[in-house]
Amino acid sequence: RKLGCLMNITSVKRIHQSDWRKKGIPFYRARDITALSKNLNIEEPIFISRDLYEEYSKISGKVQINDLLVTGVGTIGVPLLVQTVPLYFKDGNIIWFQNSNKLIGLFFLYLFKTNTVQKYIHTTTGVGTVPTYTIQSGKNTPVYITSKKEQKDIGTIFQLIDNLISLQQRKLQLLKRRKQGLLQRIFSQEKIFKHIRLGDIAKFQKGKGLNKKDLLTKGKYKVIHYADLYKFSPVQDHVLHFINDISANSPISANSLLFPSSDVTSTGLARTSTLAQNNVYAGSDIIIANLNSKKANSIFLSYEINFFKHRIIPLITGTTIRHIYVSDLEKLKINLPNKNLQDRYSLIFYRFDEIERNIEKEILNLKQFKKFLLQNMFI
Repeated sequence: RKLGCLMNITSVKRIHQSDWRKKGIPFYRARDITALSKNLNIEEPIFISRDLYEEYSKISGKVQINDLLVTGVGTIGVPLLVQTVPLYFKDGNIIWFQNSNKLIGLFFLYLFKTNTVQKYIHTTTGVGTVPTYTIQSGKNTPVYITSKKEQKDIGTIFQLIDNLISLQQRKLQLLKRRKQGLLQRIFSQEKIFKHIRLGDIAKFQKGKGLNKKDLLTKGKYKVIHYADLYKFSPVQDHVLHFINDISANSPISANSLLFPSSDVTSTGLARTSTLAQNNVYAGSDIIIANLNSKKANSIFLSYEINFFKHRIIPLITGTTIRHIYVSDLEKLKINLPNKNLQDRYSLIFYRFDEIERNIEKEILNLKQFKKFLLQNMFI
């Protein structure tokens, strides 16, 4: 069916900026709809007076529970299911689908997120520089509908998946805050740390060769390109690339730190990683610090250096392309507790990251499952 055959699709009487207030009836702009659809708070919320709301609602009508508001300008086609009233919105930027319970609310919301509807929206946006989804396009939007019972069941399934995603995301945020608090508490214990230079416990070498065009997704040798260092910090537990000919290069030693040696920004160089794998080869533009295993644990030091990354920035040289050299990294000041403490802390830090990765994987799986359902359920 076309949505215009199922319900009224319209907008509201215009509200001028001079009528905006700091409290009263919520007034939504397109960016507010986008934020709310992602379960984010509205930045700088806007309101209108109740008197103005009542006056204009007599002309345009009142938004009801289970109506759908959809962004029509800029980031188009973002739906928000109305679940709290009263509210008002910016005309022209938002399209109002007056559902009047023609469709089950949750079903209507997820219907708008399907490939069928989103593809239609983005292929009918006009030729202008700013994409627009108009009231007329809204009326012509094609949808597939089913019985109210099945609509309810489908909406419930997607709501459950979204609730699971939200729970996992909150769990991840809490875990990251706890880890950050733990790092702060441990690295602020200056009395148990010995202050030394990185050069006192490390021998340095450079990676060799490894052109980006030669990198493979599968191959004989595991390798790290310098760009990979920006994707894993502070512990790299797997490799992204392989190569079949490693020439005269030698594998990275265990208990080593890896630093990028050049970047376009200073903050880009203020990082390090360590490997959780053996027999891996490093390309050029990677500086390898081989640590004295009796004095230092590379996992502990990687967390510490990334925590105090501001200490690297004064060592960086260059203007357009920034560089850091072995002679600079040798001067890097570090704080080192005894080896037993390093080993214990390393296990704790790495366990936190392991749990984070598992939660992130669960979130990704749920999102992929939801995407699969959206692609296949509404056909």
